[in-house]
Amino acid sequence: MRYTKNWKAKKGLIRVTLDLEGNTIKDIHISGDFFMFPENSINDLEDMLKGSDVNSVAEIVKKFYQRGITTPGVDPEDFVKALTVI
Repeated sequence: MRYTKNWKAKKGLIRVTLDLEGNTIKDIHISGDFFMFPENSINDLEDMLKGSDVNSVAEIVKKFYQRGITTPGVDPEDFVKALTVI
């Protein structure tokens, strides 16, 4: 099943499209109008999330940020909320 969600953070919009098979993320695309440093790190987050259980999203986002990622005006919790499937 395909889900699309937009989440408005303090300093940017996060747009997520993900394909689920059961609780497993089969494919994911994250975009929006936020800044992330180092640039192109969003691809790493997508790779980390592919194949994972939707219930482990918060843990994966935490590990991602522990790698020294910064997103001015957008908190890790914003990504977790954007990735939460209703």
